Amino acid sequence: MESIKDLNTVNISNIIKTALEYKQKDHKCETLKDKIFGLLFFEPSTRTCLSFESAIHRLGGKVIKYNSQYSSEKKGESFEDTIRTIDCYVDVFIIRHPERDIISKIKNFTNKPIINAGDGDGEHPTQALLDLFTIISYYPNYPDKIAFTGDIKYSRTIHSLVYLLNKLCPNIEFYFVCNKLLQPSNELTSNLKKYYIYETLDDIIKEVDVLYVTRLQKERFNNEKVNNLIINENLIKHSKDNLIILHPLPRNDELSTDLDNNLKSKYFEQVKNGVFIRMSILINLLYNNSLRK
Repeated sequence: MESIKDLNTVNISNIIKTALEYKQKDHKCETLKDKIFGLLFFEPSTRTCLSFESAIHRLGGKVIKYNSQYSSEKKGESFEDTIRTIDCYVDVFIIRHPERDIISKIKNFTNKPIINAGDGDGEHPTQALLDLFTIISYYPNYPDKIAFTGDIKYSRTIHSLVYLLNKLCPNIEFYFVCNKLLQPSNELTSNLKKYYIYETLDDIIKEVDVLYVTRLQKERFNNEKVNNLIINENLIKHSKDNLIILHPLPRNDELSTDLDNNLKSKYFEQVKNGVFIRMSILINLLYNNSLRK
């Protein structure tokens, strides 16, 4: 699974349905007891890596973790040879990499199923699916208005979620709240029916159903100096009663800890949902060939 764009509505529905079954039953089984999964993370990760590992264990599978700091990459081994080598050991690749569209390159070296766990500033499809899973828990018929704050330009989580929501409900109104250096690309907005760009939340916080906050990914900036919005109790005091606040995490100072116990905050629920969604993705990937693109 390389991109949200690879999934059709039936794929998405099946993933959500299976994830809900796992969540309701807190399910553990041995369905994947004969499968070995390779976790290849060339960028830091806490939630994505550990939730995939938890999902695999809950389904009875086994994990091999690749650490580039202690591999033959340090001896000059090529990326191609690394992939071809690991291909001999695993049944499925789960890969995070700083290079956009890296999955297309990897496909030249293996025929095994590949899950994109984040490719540079490209996409993060499994995060988008867990975000969707969380959103429809509160808005079963989808929200009318969603606001994104922070690093709109480089956030792969925002990119994938926008593609996903627009695929399922093109009448959603998208609000991108950021400074001029972080505005969305034409690639992201070209197919959106309704989108608006603001520099502050002041004029729209009373209207939006979902507030999706992201950190500034300073590792993707050169020498630009940019400031992020700070989301806190004071900012949301005039928001709708049924507003939900999401964040893919990690956070820096853009999301105040004074919101952690606010009933509108659902970001740690997102974290938990990541396990159920990724369990579902693994099952659907291995037993539904349409996900193997």
